[in-house]
Amino acid sequence: MLVHDWMGVPSVIPPTVSAFDASAELFMRDVGSLFISSESEGLVGVVSRKDLLRIAISGSDMKSIPITMVMSRTPKLVFIYDNESLFHAAKLMKMHEIDSLPVVERDENNGKHILKVIGRITKTTIVKALVSLGE
Repeated sequence: MLVHDWMGVPSVIPPTVSAFDASAELFMRDVGSLFISSESEGLVGVVSRKDLLRIAISGSDMKSIPITMVMSRTPKLVFIYDNESLFHAAKLMKMHEIDSLPVVERDENNGKHILKVIGRITKTTIVKALVSLGE
């Protein structure tokens, strides 16, 4: 079972949005995390519900905080390629205690290698795959 057969549509936002706008996007899309990506740099970060909740309960003005101040940045990001196994994706999520992974492909932009987000794998994806195996 390969990632490309199970990946879903990624939830991607640009690095120019505020923490407030990211929070609104997260809940409107009903996802646990958002991937931050730009045309020129590719994948630059990820922000989770926990990250945004931490900022919200601190009493900070979320409208004035750029998402780049809240997100986890590369190279700390954990990601997977679409030709890798779903089992490997599950192991990565367990090992890093995360709920989703961006699926990426290497791309080139003006001679610079970037990671382009093409999908996502979540814990729910893994459960769906296990159910399909059982059936």
